[in-house]
Amino acid sequence: MVLSRYERKTRSRCEIAGTQPSDAHQPADILLLHNTDQCARRRGEQGHLPERAHGRAQRTDDGITARDGAGSAAGSRASPSTSSAPATSTAFAWERTRATTPYPFASSAEATNGVELNELGSEGKSLARRVGLWDLTETRWAKPGAEPETSRGLVAERLMMGSLLQEIIRPADDISRRGVKRTDLLTFDRVEARWQYVSFDTRDPVGLMPAWSRNAGDGKTIDLDFYPIAAWSDGGSAGTLMRMRQVTRFDEPDSDSKDQYFTLADGKGIEWLGHRYSYSRRG
Repeated sequence: MVLSRYERKTRSRCEIAGTQPSDAHQPADILLLHNTDQCARRRGEQGHLPERAHGRAQRTDDGITARDGAGSAAGSRASPSTSSAPATSTAFAWERTRATTPYPFASSAEATNGVELNELGSEGKSLARRVGLWDLTETRWAKPGAEPETSRGLVAERLMMGSLLQEIIRPADDISRRGVKRTDLLTFDRVEARWQYVSFDTRDPVGLMPAWSRNAGDGKTIDLDFYPIAAWSDGGSAGTLMRMRQVTRFDEPDSDSKDQYFTLADGKGIEWLGHRYSYSRRG
């Protein structure tokens, strides 16, 4: 009797599964035969995985050996022990590649020691020149288009703490600093190559106000972006987040200024000059 192709295939699977060909039409037997066939196929594929991995590792290792040999000025050949040792895994090939490839960059901390980084660079020296006692004039604009409100009578006392310039705003006669109105810290981080800043104003309920620059600046201007803060209740904006940036200008050896720009997160995207500090060094 001549069997068709389907019957031969069915008989072969039934023999593997230990069943009779006449039972092959049963749905459960067909499913069992299908699973048996799939398992056999997967075992066959998995049996080739070590050989494939070894082949890939061998090709990678051969490429590295050829590259090292071509780059040698003396044209030396690898020793018999090196050339005859097969690669055991792709991880081995990766370790050799990493060992022969230099890291593309080094951090600033690796380029110099920590003691030198804590010393004043050119940016820190420019801060040290602002140490002293300064007369202060403050100007406020409560909202876009508002009339300015100006106040005087306060002084700014500036001193250096390591690479930090601290500014303390207080009444002129408050030598003991009991009535400090505002203080801030400014420094140039030589590792990050940018300015860092934080301020605290006892007159406004906004807490600590940290800020950072995006670059080193031009030596005369420092642009800072503040972390978003919650606006106070001026103009009915209580609870609204506010973005703020500050521009410090070293105009002359004995005068400088800080301009603070505000933008309420109300969807309008209107920025206005809200606060200006104008300084004049006391003679």
